Amino acid sequence: MIMKIKYMFPLFVLFISCKSVPNDVNVKKSWIDLGSISYGIDSNQFVEITVPKNSNQNVNVIFYIHGYGNKMVDLTFLENYRNEYIIGKLDYCYLTPKRTDLSMDKLLSDVHNGLKALKNTVEMEGIMINKVIIMGNSLGATLTLMYTYIFFDISPIPIAFCVTMSGLTDMTDAMIVKFTERPGKKIIQNYMLSLGSILSKEKLSSNDITELGFSDTAIEALKKISPIYYINKDVLPTIIVHNTNDNIIPFSNAMSLHNILNAYNVPHIFIQSVTDYGHELGPNISDRNGMVFAPVDARLPVSTPKRYTRKLHPVLEEKLTESINQYMAKYCL
Repeated sequence: MIMKIKYMFPLFVLFISCKSVPNDVNVKKSWIDLGSISYGIDSNQFVEITVPKNSNQNVNVIFYIHGYGNKMVDLTFLENYRNEYIIGKLDYCYLTPKRTDLSMDKLLSDVHNGLKALKNTVEMEGIMINKVIIMGNSLGATLTLMYTYIFFDISPIPIAFCVTMSGLTDMTDAMIVKFTERPGKKIIQNYMLSLGSILSKEKLSSNDITELGFSDTAIEALKKISPIYYINKDVLPTIIVHNTNDNIIPFSNAMSLHNILNAYNVPHIFIQSVTDYGHELGPNISDRNGMVFAPVDARLPVSTPKRYTRKLHPVLEEKLTESINQYMAKYCL
């Protein structure tokens, strides 16, 4: 196990469920589908893998981690890269208030084991990996940052840089308390308290959320699972994407990450989106016939929820593509 921490606070998030689609929908593909590869005994511990054709050495990986829950959302954005890069998409243990066995340690182990499974699977195909770019959305972004900042030295694949999209970076942010007070947002507080209690191993109650913010007990627990508290001058380059209109994870989380990376002179790019799409960063699109992924899903007979793709706002996608390409050229040598 790679556990160095014992706590977890999975707030919020999203979203949409997944459905595998036939593998023959793309006729002239320049990539190969290696399917859904199991890396554990849990029904959700799978990593989906596609690899470019005619590549066998020094191939880079984009490893994408979805947001909260067992809800796989593909990004059309990844289509920009799958013909040249290995694409891996992680499905991890499904968090619910009943899963008392889970913790941040466990989720970070899922990231680690998913990377190992991808590396082993790809190398069996005769393809040698160079570096990995870890990219996550929402809770997946939190896992991305925690793994990149803490476990970069033991990653099965050398990490070049990471990308956080709508990520939860500072769980002690007072704006989170403010968000839970809004009309219709009681569910956020309930999930925060129940899941936070289970996964942080600290008993949190409504008394820990007051007009003065979090209690001292809650703050100490939440610091241990907040990526910003693991930043030092040696952490890896980071691309930050966050919408100023995010109504689930406050924009102040992204500002905190940006400011602390600045303080330590860590290379990073901060992309501020001002579109109306908020936390999602773009619209969901259904029934696209597997344009992003069409993996052979071993879980299909028992797991057939609908699958969505998400298209980023075009201006945001252009800026993110430019930033990733810039960092690839610099850090994927």
